[in-house]
Amino acid sequence: MQTTTSAGILVMVILIAAVLLSMAILFVIPEPIRQHFSEEISSAQTVAQAHVGLRCPKCSGNMEKGFVIDRMHGPSQISEWIPGAAERSRFGDLKADGAELIFTFRCAKCGYVESYTK
Repeated sequence: MQTTTSAGILVMVILIAAVLLSMAILFVIPEPIRQHFSEEISSAQTVAQAHVGLRCPKCSGNMEKGFVIDRMHGPSQISEWIPGAAERSRFGDLKADGAELIFTFRCAKCGYVESYTK
């Protein structure tokens, strides 16, 4: 009877640990990501301001600033451009050395899209 109780307690401890880990992933990890990108985002605003009044190269319509969102896993992020060929890290994900945020402008008239990095 004591083995069943011990197994039940062990299962409860594992479930509580899983919930705490999930909460840590949702609430702790996004903050460093925001800090990492805050400098990049202010750089993005500088790029966007430099392109105020940009005209479409296809139809001469007004270009609207915007961005491409990445909603793969975790919190949404602005897409990034990585120099060079795609390479896998030893953990299996793609290497992101030298990443730069991608800033996008769309023509309000014809829908043509142009993207820039800083």
